[in-house]
Amino acid sequence: MRFRLRTLFIVLFAFSLGFAGVAAYWHKFGGRLYYNRRIEAHLRQLDAKRPSTLTVAQWECLARSTRTLHSNSLLSFETSLADISDFEKRLDERISGPADEEVIEWIWDEYAKICEGGRRYQRFRVLFNDELKHLESPVLLEMPRDEPESMPEEETPR
Repeated sequence: MRFRLRTLFIVLFAFSLGFAGVAAYWHKFGGRLYYNRRIEAHLRQLDAKRPSTLTVAQWECLARSTRTLHSNSLLSFETSLADISDFEKRLDERISGPADEEVIEWIWDEYAKICEGGRRYQRFRVLFNDELKHLESPVLLEMPRDEPESMPEEETPR
C-alpha cells in the first residue's frame, strides 16, 4: 500500500511541476503574445483606412513601415505588460477613427517612448522616407529631434 501511495504522490508532484511550468511560461510570455497579436491586428486595420490625399502605394508604404516597426521593435520583451496593455488601448482608440499620416507619426513616436527597440528603430524613418520620395508622396515621416538623420548603410530593416 505504501508503494502505491508513494507512486501516486510522485505522479501528482510531476503533474504539479508541469502545471507550474506551463503557468509560469504563460505568465511570462502568454499575455505578451496576446497583446502582440492584438496590436498587429490593429496595425493591419490601417490598410483599409487610406486617406484620399495619398495613393494606394504611398499609404501601403506608410502602413507596411509601421507594421515592420512593430515586428522589429521588441515591444513585447522590452516593455512591461501593463505598458503594452495601455499602449494597445490608446492604439485602439486612435485607429478606431479615420487614419492619416498623423496617426502613423503618433504610432512611431509611441514606440520610441515605450521601448528601447522602438527608439533604436527610428533611424529607419530615413529609409522609408526615401521610398516615399520615390513614390512622390506629399508626406514624409518626420525625423525625431534627438536621433541621427542617417543610418549605417549595412543595416536594413527585416
